Amino acid sequence: MTDKRIEDNLIQQPSAEQILNFLVSNGSINLDGVKDDMEQSRKAKILDNYIGKIGKLNGKTDKRYYIRLKDETKKDGRTTLKANTKEELLDKIYAWHMKHSNEILPDEVTLENLFPEFLEHKKRTTWSDSTLVKNLSIWRNHYEGTEITRMPIRTIRLKHLQEWAYGLIKAHDLTRKEFANVCTWIKQMLEYAEQEELIDKNPYRLLKITNLNVFRQIETKPDENRVLSPEMELALYQKCWDLYSKEHYPVNRTIPLAIILLFQAGLRPCEVCSLRYADIVDGELVVKRYYSEKEDLVRENRTKAGHGPRRIPLTNLAQGIIRTIREDCEEEPQEGDYIFVIDEQQMHGFYNRMRKTFPLICKDLGIPDNTLYAGRRTFVSSLLDDNVNIKTIQNYVGHKDAKTTLNHYCFDRSGKQHRIEQLENARLGLSLADVIPDESKSVPTVPKSEAI
Repeated sequence: MTDKRIEDNLIQQPSAEQILNFLVSNGSINLDGVKDDMEQSRKAKILDNYIGKIGKLNGKTDKRYYIRLKDETKKDGRTTLKANTKEELLDKIYAWHMKHSNEILPDEVTLENLFPEFLEHKKRTTWSDSTLVKNLSIWRNHYEGTEITRMPIRTIRLKHLQEWAYGLIKAHDLTRKEFANVCTWIKQMLEYAEQEELIDKNPYRLLKITNLNVFRQIETKPDENRVLSPEMELALYQKCWDLYSKEHYPVNRTIPLAIILLFQAGLRPCEVCSLRYADIVDGELVVKRYYSEKEDLVRENRTKAGHGPRRIPLTNLAQGIIRTIREDCEEEPQEGDYIFVIDEQQMHGFYNRMRKTFPLICKDLGIPDNTLYAGRRTFVSSLLDDNVNIKTIQNYVGHKDAKTTLNHYCFDRSGKQHRIEQLENARLGLSLADVIPDESKSVPTVPKSEAI
């Protein structure tokens, strides 16, 4: 066959549409039958997502098959379908699903299309406005439009997560902490998907980064930037008392004294501002509430981290601070009164002003810039220095796990120069002259330009 005839033959080949029309016209294909087959295939695919959730009632007279389906229009978030046979129930499920066809099938759910629902869930439950803004930035910078967010969640396996994680670390040159923050989205979204029965198991639980060298290494802050040495702590107390006695803060005059108490009792900022006089029992401070900045209210009979109420013995200084505030009141305070504020209307202003005041005091004293949490770290570190039992310290600060106390609140308060002297003494305190053999009478002098 010549090239010309081949070209003519190709040109004359019928299109797929022409072939289909020809087969339909001569009865070789029944389009209605094809549509029915496609409908049955779709029905089977839909029902496959529900069939494993069908149960059977075990009553004396009622032994029908049933299923509980997610339905946000109901008070308990579920609707129940029942039928005498499994086949009848499957028909009911399919009809119910088609009526709610805007719902995405579990097999089609991705992180991308689950995003709006999950976001609303976090807004209603745990995320504050500031946390929400931070996490939305993480989503836009690290997730939006990526391959893993468009994969059906049911198809995500450990290998996909590993490839995603190592690729993410490399692309953004993340530190270990930065990676943990970025992973908040995928970790919690897969937990939510498991909770909503969109997946059977959360594959993220298996993810471990075994090669820590892939992370960008950073120098940790020296301990003097995390805690206050005894000398710094005393200087802080003296400065706070000076500010209080001179009425430096006429509206929230007790802020400097609240900072002292925070250091003396290892309190969180949200706990110190919500203390009542009734919380002082037999020389101890009973912590059983905190101020929630997110809700702008005091959470009674609630403690952070779910530790439960805790008792902290009051030091002489702490007792003196509370006695000073009581004596400074125009009227004798009642047991139910707050120690540092008049009422809950003042709580938000006091809380924010206290957080902003502390760094300013540190700057004025020449102390490394820090947050109020330096009070808890200093409290824990000082007790460990004095060999207080770790379980006792854990209960004082309200940690569920002693590992948190040791790993995040234990620092050396001795100061850099003292640590240098300790190291020198531990290494025998030798100089080069002590190492050179006795027969060598002179020690070579190293030119300044070559000195280390």
